[in-house]
Amino acid sequence: MTYVKSAADIEKKRIRDVVRLRRELVLAANPAAADPLAESVRISEILRTLPFWDTVRSPCIYLALPSEAPTTTILTDCFSRQLTVLAPRVSGDILTLHRITADTPLTHGAFGILEPPAAAPVAFPVADGGVCECDCFLVPGVAFDLLGGRVGHGKGFYDRLLAQIPLSTPRVGLAWEWQIFKEVPVVKHDVRMDWIVTPERAVHCSPGAM
Repeated sequence: MTYVKSAADIEKKRIRDVVRLRRELVLAANPAAADPLAESVRISEILRTLPFWDTVRSPCIYLALPSEAPTTTILTDCFSRQLTVLAPRVSGDILTLHRITADTPLTHGAFGILEPPAAAPVAFPVADGGVCECDCFLVPGVAFDLLGGRVGHGKGFYDRLLAQIPLSTPRVGLAWEWQIFKEVPVVKHDVRMDWIVTPERAVHCSPGAM
C-alpha cells in the first residue's frame, strides 16, 4: 500500500527545512550563537524560574543532539541536587526511561543519540504496570509554537511515550528562539507542551500565549 502524505506531514517537513536554514543563517552570522555551554547555562537559569521546578524530584532529561537545545548544565544541576534523573533510550520503536547518575557511562545509540546503557536501571515502562516516577519531562524538538505545538524528527518516539504519562506531569519543550514558529501543525496523536523554554524566555502554553 502506498502511503500518501497528509497536509500536516508536508508542512512539518517544510518546517524542518526552514529550521535547518534558520540555524545555518544564525551560525553564519554569529558562530557563538549556538555555543552549547553558554546556551545550556541560559536555558538552565530560565528553567529554574518555572513555578514547579524547585519541587521536581525525578526529571526526565534528554541527551541533546547538536541541533537540539543543550541540557548539559541542567543535568549537572540536577545531579548536584541529588535528584533521580531519568534519560531516554531508544528500544526498538519506543523510548524506555533509565535512571542515570553523573557516573553512568553513556553510549551512542540509535540515530547517533547519546543514551544510557541497556543495563541502567529501568524506570519506565514500569514492570507491574504502575505509574512512571517522572515528575517533569524536558522534551527536545525541531520546532515549537507558543500554544505547545511541537514538531519532532518525524519518528513519533516522544508522542508515543508522552501519551502514556499522566497529564499532571509537566511537559517542557526546550528550544532555541529560531525554532519558535507562530503555528505548527498538530494532529490527533501529537502531544502538546505545557511550557516552552528558550535561552531568552519561558512561556506557559495557553490560547493567550500567541
